[in-house]
Amino acid sequence: MDRKAPHRLALLIDRVRLRLLCQVLATLATLGWVPGNAAKLVTMVVIWGLGFGRIRAAEIAAMAAINVLFVVMNQAASKQGKRNVSAIITGG
Repeated sequence: MDRKAPHRLALLIDRVRLRLLCQVLATLATLGWVPGNAAKLVTMVVIWGLGFGRIRAAEIAAMAAINVLFVVMNQAASKQGKRNVSAIITGG
């Protein structure tokens, strides 16, 4: 039996946690100190690309499905908001 295996697993978990902690801190620093939205976008893409590593096709499909859901929900909320505003304006 390999006695070093549990130690290697714990070390791997610690590396993952450290990488995620650095990613969160870099994200917060970017939001707080990088001026301009375009520069923030580029910085965040780099940070997240390094932090998350490779993205599988299933993850991309899930992101696309969630994006479609949010677009549909946003359009429905916008329509509902326009109806409420027009009802307030016309008094009905």
